[in-house]
Amino acid sequence: MTTTELSAPERSRLRRAWSGVWRMLVVVFFGLVGFIVVYATVFELDPSGPAGAAFTGFILLDLLMGLACFLLYPFRHRAPRTITALLVVFGAFSALGSVAAMMGIVSLATRRRWGEITFVSVLFLTSSLVAESVMPVLPDEEAAPWWILALLGTVFTAVLVLTGMYIGGRRQLRAALEAELASNRRSQQAQLEQARANERTRIAREMHDVLAHRLSLVALHAGALEYRTDLPPEQVSEAAGIIRANAHLAVSELREVLGVLRDPATVSNEPHSTTPPPTLGRLEALLAESREAGTPTVLEGNPPSATELEGLDDTSSRTVFRVLQEGLTNARKHAPAQTVYVRLAGRAGERLTVSLRNAVTDRMPAVGRDAGAAGPRAAPVSGMGLTGLSERIRLAGGSLSAADDGNGHFVVEAWVPWNR
Repeated sequence: MTTTELSAPERSRLRRAWSGVWRMLVVVFFGLVGFIVVYATVFELDPSGPAGAAFTGFILLDLLMGLACFLLYPFRHRAPRTITALLVVFGAFSALGSVAAMMGIVSLATRRRWGEITFVSVLFLTSSLVAESVMPVLPDEEAAPWWILALLGTVFTAVLVLTGMYIGGRRQLRAALEAELASNRRSQQAQLEQARANERTRIAREMHDVLAHRLSLVALHAGALEYRTDLPPEQVSEAAGIIRANAHLAVSELREVLGVLRDPATVSNEPHSTTPPPTLGRLEALLAESREAGTPTVLEGNPPSATELEGLDDTSSRTVFRVLQEGLTNARKHAPAQTVYVRLAGRAGERLTVSLRNAVTDRMPAVGRDAGAAGPRAAPVSGMGLTGLSERIRLAGGSLSAADDGNGHFVVEAWVPWNR
């Protein structure tokens, strides 16, 4: 555990302790000041006289009630209504405990509950009037009319209540803001984690799309060299050349995709880039690579011309290219030597559709799964091919399906918007 994690609770405990200490100091200090001010003239009276004797008893009562208020005040949060009621009753008869009573009313009012506030306010006002009526009067003074005392007491009580409600409102506002801040932090953290997960998925998808095609070609020709020991030197040399070329292309494309992941703005048009961008501009080269690898590939129908495909936005063009690349790679792994029929159709402003169809063999994976193929030449399977394509197509605004059509063919079909 770090130093920061240890220091925060200690500061919190000190803050809470100081919060109680300074309030108690205020109650005691101003209670003593009030006691001295109220009884300053009384101390000059003759204790043996009638007025002096009466005030002596009242002073003792004041001290007892004040000490009771000092003892009760720290426990006001444990039983707010009961403790505050006792404080206002004792404080009404004690100048020493009057500040504790006033602080108790303010503390209770911070709870902003009108029922208990009304009860304590009426009790405080009533107790104050009773205390004023029973308190002795100095020989040269006259008692104030009760209605004036009631009016002053009401105004003073209202000030205390409003002060407490204002403090309580500020506390509630602060608590609401802290809760909102904590919620925003949690939301921000969740968004950050989601962004990280999305970035990891994006990296995995890009790495798979770049490497799976090239490495499948390397694995295919390496398998031929391993199991066909009767090949003439010319074919061995040709296979080794293909392996070398595809390994170099894999490294080059890996370098390109790492550059894209660092900064998408620096994608394929950099001066030092040697690999053409993975778009439909490389369609013929992709089909030629598939044929050279031993997978007959036929482009059916009347596909859009190269000029029309140039008007396709980069995202959709790159997405369709990856679908073709992954489909041909899967066909090469799971249905070797089977003809793959490729079809492109669509028009600008609507959608571009791509489909790949090949005969089903015993080595084909289960529907919707990028499962591994049996046999010594099967390349390792990541299980991410069709899953990654589905996610890529979805992000491009289209959809993808891969299933057996019931006529002995496995069909991968997808469409993306043809944005201009």
